[in-house]
Amino acid sequence: MDLKKVFIIFGFLIALMWGANNLNKAANKLQYEKYNEIVTAKVVDLPLCNKSNMIIVEYQEKRYSTPVSKMECIHKKHSIGSLLQVEYNPSLDEMVNGGYTGAYRLWIAFLIFIGGVFLSYVFIGRKK
Repeated sequence: MDLKKVFIIFGFLIALMWGANNLNKAANKLQYEKYNEIVTAKVVDLPLCNKSNMIIVEYQEKRYSTPVSKMECIHKKHSIGSLLQVEYNPSLDEMVNGGYTGAYRLWIAFLIFIGGVFLSYVFIGRKK
């Protein structure tokens, strides 16, 4: 077998695994888009800015930790007692701070997968 074909097959398998992993992640995030409700939660604790940049909010007398951007944390955009618009998923009892997107990622992953299959076909299917 030609070394070029081995590299193409290896690249295709890596792209296939990457695409399958992204499809799985996107499918998991679809539940956020489908079931989330936008609610107003009260900020009750502001841990130090670090790698996670999580703040603690309270909604219906229950506490949740939700991520904020590093810039929001550094510039102290939120203060204890302030209100924050967050997305709440009652079926998972989880809260996220905006912008979980999954549907368009399904299409991107699908197009990359189809492109990988097409390019593999073009390069492997070509006869010398």
